[in-house]
Amino acid sequence: MKKRIVWHEKRNEQYFLQLTIMEDSVKDKTFAQGTFSARNIFANKEGQVFEKKLPLTKTQIELDKALSLRSLEEQENAKSELGLLLISGQLHPRAKVQERYYEAIVNYYDENKNGQLEKSEVQKLLLSLDIPEDPEVFFRKYDEDANDVWSKEEIINMLKDYDFQRSPWLSLALEKF
Repeated sequence: MKKRIVWHEKRNEQYFLQLTIMEDSVKDKTFAQGTFSARNIFANKEGQVFEKKLPLTKTQIELDKALSLRSLEEQENAKSELGLLLISGQLHPRAKVQERYYEAIVNYYDENKNGQLEKSEVQKLLLSLDIPEDPEVFFRKYDEDANDVWSKEEIINMLKDYDFQRSPWLSLALEKF
């Protein structure tokens, strides 16, 4: 399983990643949970791969919401009750991550794989987003050369104008790259 997670570099001390593993056949109200802090990621250099063996502990489902910062720190170094989960990661510069977002969008919606988004492909993209503008007006706004396709540069301009990183469709697009 491969997932991308974005943290704020200057506020990394405040964030913990909680991984939860739950089987369909769970009979009791517990699940395996592991925690690690963002500071462990930012202790590495950009591009350097880090690995951590994450101890998995039993956590009661109803207690999950009440975990404090102290209990998260304790859980990060807890003795494993349910095995170890090996996690690895890598830091990337913001520009590189944004470029991958843009590529993911084009790859996901570019049905004819020409590296551009044609009007019909853009309409599908707009249907999956909550954009309060008329689709035709929105398309024309970013089709700077009026050729009925969005080039990579036009797509990047559109993405810079809207905050798409918080859109629910993004996870679908990111699974494609």
